[in-house]
Amino acid sequence: DILLIGGDLAYPNPTADNYESRFLRVFEDAMPSPPNAPMYFEDHVSLQKPAIKEGTKLNEYDGPLAYVIPGNHDWYDGLGSFVKYILHRDWLGGWLMPQTKSYFVLRLPQNFYIFGFDNGVEDDINPTQAAYFAKYANNNLDEQAKVILVQHDPNWVKDQYSAERSD
Repeated sequence: DILLIGGDLAYPNPTADNYESRFLRVFEDAMPSPPNAPMYFEDHVSLQKPAIKEGTKLNEYDGPLAYVIPGNHDWYDGLGSFVKYILHRDWLGGWLMPQTKSYFVLRLPQNFYIFGFDNGVEDDINPTQAAYFAKYANNNLDEQAKVILVQHDPNWVKDQYSAERSD
């Protein structure tokens, strides 16, 4: 029901061609967009998120959803392509993308929550995100809440290099 994607969407560089051929087209081929929804190659700017039947709340939507966090490679153009191809679009193939920021909170059944962080290129969240997550946690989470943290963290590549250099 929910697809979570953890960054580096158009590796190695966030160009229009890479987003279309290595990301958007793959999902469109796996599950085509609904009728009358733009295909991956069409310029599209979402005017109303989420793009579901007017009067329907997102928690009433009965189709698959996609949420995406950017990776360090998505930041190589200042997040411009991510904004264009993720935040300003309604569909990733047949998955609805209601997301409006590069970070998000999802409330799941059984008192589970997903916090999707945008680490940027500095491996840390910015003050705006910190305030967003703190406010959400203070206003919505009880002591029994179970939080799953999702982030893009390419440090495993750097960790091996750092370990070898410290020897």
